[in-house]
Amino acid sequence: MIWAARSIEDYANRTAATIPGWRSMNGRQTGAPPKLSAGLVTIAGQDRPPLRSVAGAVAVADIEPKSRDVPAQLGWHLPYGITNGLSETELKEVIIHMAFYAGWPKAVSAMNVAKRVFGE
Repeated sequence: MIWAARSIEDYANRTAATIPGWRSMNGRQTGAPPKLSAGLVTIAGQDRPPLRSVAGAVAVADIEPKSRDVPAQLGWHLPYGITNGLSETELKEVIIHMAFYAGWPKAVSAMNVAKRVFGE
């Protein structure tokens, strides 16, 4: 297997220490990869695959309560982004990009927090 060059010097030592662990797991992941593969192939071959899997439902159930804390945390993180050299425009661009992953309602909420933090 080919590993990417260590481009972030701060992480070089940690990455170097982690690679042997990754190599030792190659092909020996926990669980049952053949069963997972067979299940995914079965689902993909259905005329109407389920919109969510059980695993997805469990993940969403765990994530939803935590996501309610994000606006409060964002109000704390945005000023630190500025302190660490990001511009207000760059931070807003991250929020817009996030919309495609977290959903538009959460992105709009985050943008409202940003406007409040930046005094707009």
